[in-house]
Amino acid sequence: MKNKITLLLALMLLLSACGSKKKEEPVEEDKPVSIVDSNKGDYSILVPFINSPLRQSYASNFREIDMMEIGSGLQERSKEFFDPDKYSVSEGSLIDRDRYNNLLGNQSDKNPNGLNLKPFEIKDGSVTLKDPTFVSDIVEINFHRSNKVDEVDGIAVALVLKRVQILDHKIGSTHKLSDETLFEVGRTLGLRLYSYLSSLEGMGDVPIYIGLYAQESDIDKLPGKYLPGNYIGHAFFKTRSDQFVKDNEQWILLNDKIARDKIPDAASSFSRLRKNIHTFAGDENIGVVASGFLVDDRLQKINIEVVTGSKTYLEIYALSQYINKELAMFDAYQVPVKVDIRIYQKSRVVIERSPGKDSKIIELN
Repeated sequence: MKNKITLLLALMLLLSACGSKKKEEPVEEDKPVSIVDSNKGDYSILVPFINSPLRQSYASNFREIDMMEIGSGLQERSKEFFDPDKYSVSEGSLIDRDRYNNLLGNQSDKNPNGLNLKPFEIKDGSVTLKDPTFVSDIVEINFHRSNKVDEVDGIAVALVLKRVQILDHKIGSTHKLSDETLFEVGRTLGLRLYSYLSSLEGMGDVPIYIGLYAQESDIDKLPGKYLPGNYIGHAFFKTRSDQFVKDNEQWILLNDKIARDKIPDAASSFSRLRKNIHTFAGDENIGVVASGFLVDDRLQKINIEVVTGSKTYLEIYALSQYINKELAMFDAYQVPVKVDIRIYQKSRVVIERSPGKDSKIIELN
C-alpha cells in the first residue's frame, strides 16, 4: 500500500512538473508578414490577407472593368506619395459598413456626414440638375510602414462620381456632366470627405490621398461596354490647406474619331492591324477592339481584345503568333501593348509587349 501511495505521489509530481514547464514556454503571437511582390516598384502586401468588408457592395456597383481601373489607378497614383519601397498595402479598414452607408447617404440632421446633398441644384451648361446623386461609391486602401495591419500610416481613397445623371425618371432622359462641372463637385465633396476622415480617432496626422473617379457605367452594366471611367482630379493631404488639382486622363477607342484626331498614327496602325487579322482569318468573323489610355493627350498604353469562335489549338496558336508579329507596328509609340485573345468570352492567350523587351505569350488553360 505504501509503495502504491509513493508511486501515485511521484506520478502527480511528474504531471505537475510537465504542466509547469508548459506554462513557462513563451507563446508566439500570430503576426502578419510582409510579402514583397516579384515586380520591382510594386507594393508588398500584408498576410494573412484581410478581405474588404465592402467587396460585395463593390461587385454590385461596378462592372469588372471599372473595379479593376479604380483599384489599379488608385495604387499607381499613390506611388508618388507612398513609396512602395517604404510602405505595404492592405484593404481599407477605416471606412467600415456603417461609415460607408452614412457617407453614401443624403446629408441630413440625422446623417450630417452624408456626401450627397439635398436639397441641391447645379447648372452644367444650359442644363439644371435638381437633387442629383453625385457619389456612387468610395473605395479605400491603407498603407503601412510596419507589418501591423492595425497601424495605418497612410490612406488612399477613390471618390467615385456619377457622370451620367438622370433628368427625368419617367422617360429616362439623361445628361452627361462635363469634366469641369464634375471636378468642381468632386473637389467640394472631396474636401468634406477629408475633413471627416481626418476627424476620426488617431487619423489627425495621417496623410490622405483622394482621387476623383468619373464613372459612366452605373446605369449601363450590360456586357460589351469596353471603356472604363477615368480619374479627373486628386489631392494629397498632409495639411488642411492642401487642395485638389485636375487630371487630364481618358480612355478612348482606337477606331473612334477622337483617336483619329488626337493620336492619328496609332489609330491608323490599329486599323491596319485589324485588317491584317481579318485577312489572316479568311472568311471567319473575328471581333477586334482596341482602346488607348491618354494622359494630357499623350498615349500611355494600348489594350486590344480579339474574340473568335471555336478554334483548334493549332488555330489559336497560329493566330497568337501572327498577332505577336504584327504588334511590331506599335513599337514606334514606345508604350506597352496588351492583347487578350478569347474564344467567345473565355480568355485563351494573353500577349504582353513592352517597349525594348521581348513579347510574352501566355497560354491560359
